[in-house]
This record gives sequence, structure tokens and C-alpha cells, in this order.
Amino acid sequence: MDGNLKVSFYLKQERREEKTAMPFTRIAENEIPVTLEVDHSYTGIRIINSAIEVYISNNQLYVNTSQEEMIYLYTVSGQLEYSGMKPEGMEIIPLRQPQHQVLIVKSSSGWVQKVVR
Repeated sequence: MDGNLKVSFYLKQERREEKTAMPFTRIAENEIPVTLEVDHSYTGIRIINSAIEVYISNNQLYVNTSQEEMIYLYTVSGQLEYSGMKPEGMEIIPLRQPQHQVLIVKSSSGWVQKVVR
């Protein structure tokens, strides 16, 4: 369970006429459907159930995510080393000769990872 709660109920107005919405379902005209979603996480940040895997091996960057997204690779000084669209699943990005030991990988979906050669 991810800690979220969804509650549905009807607000009643003062008029009291009834309509038939569908066979066997009667909705009073004075009722308004309301749905509330309550987040019970401690931070208020929704829980993402997909794993993000990012690592360097044999001078290649491996990025494995569950969705298609843009990938940006930066040095710690902020210089953009690579940018490109990654399809869903594993993507292998060849790296130039090791110039930087620590790199920052950022995605268009919002996650950021630090990788070390």
C-alpha cells in the first residue's frame, strides 16, 4: 500500500427531486458526487513505484527506467556532456575517455543521480 486514501461520497443540496441515471441506479438531483484523494506520506511527495538504475561500467553509462525520457549527463562543474532521448527500458550510452570521475545524470521526468567512474 502506498499510503494514499481515496474517498468518494455525495454532497446533498436542499432540493429533493430524483433522476434515473442508468438502469437500476437512482441518483437524486440534489446529490453531487465528490471524490477526495488524501496523501498520507510524510513528505507529501507521491511514491513512485518504478526503479531507476544508473551506473557506469567499461566506459559506458547504463540507464534503466520504466519510461521514455530525455537524459542529460553533466560534469560536476555543470558542463553538459551528453543529451538524448532514451527509450523505455535499458539504454547504454558510450562515454568519451575518462576525463571526469563524478558525473551527474538528470532526466526529463525529474530524477537526478550521481555516478562515479
